[in-house]
Amino acid sequence: MSRRSPDQPLPYLVYDADNHLYESPEALTAHLPRKWRNEFCYVDVGGRKKLAIGGVLSEYIPNPTFDVLAAPGAHEKWYRNANSEGLTLRELSGKPIPCPPAYRNGADRLKLMGEQGIHASLLFPTLASAVEERMSYDHVLMNAVLHSLNEWLHEEWASIARSGSSPSPSSP
Repeated sequence: MSRRSPDQPLPYLVYDADNHLYESPEALTAHLPRKWRNEFCYVDVGGRKKLAIGGVLSEYIPNPTFDVLAAPGAHEKWYRNANSEGLTLRELSGKPIPCPPAYRNGADRLKLMGEQGIHASLLFPTLASAVEERMSYDHVLMNAVLHSLNEWLHEEWASIARSGSSPSPSSP
């Protein structure tokens, strides 16, 4: 039995049901009404931007700007319970990499999906998980922040859908 080359297209369409984007700092604040801006904001702590929600610093996502991140696959040992060295998640992360454009914007994401042979994906925001986790006490604030995110997503990502761009893996 011969093996398929990684460069050879698959004979079927690939759908990714767990794809993520890294929001820019303005993604959740650009459309946030003024009355909520002190309840959800970025603050400087020792030269690093942190997220403050309801006046409390959140470490839920240690680097909410996502300017740098762990390289793809860096946490695999952690999630496979194969960390025989007993390293912390931060130690397993290794040297951070700059956030690739395809992790932040739709046009570059579609190009990457085409290169990877992904026909379509469900795309989940990363920082939005902090909203849900840290705002359970205030559903009105949560709604305002998520509405702001949706408006930003519509402006920044929906334009590629309207342009007719789509990934172009080989069809079966």
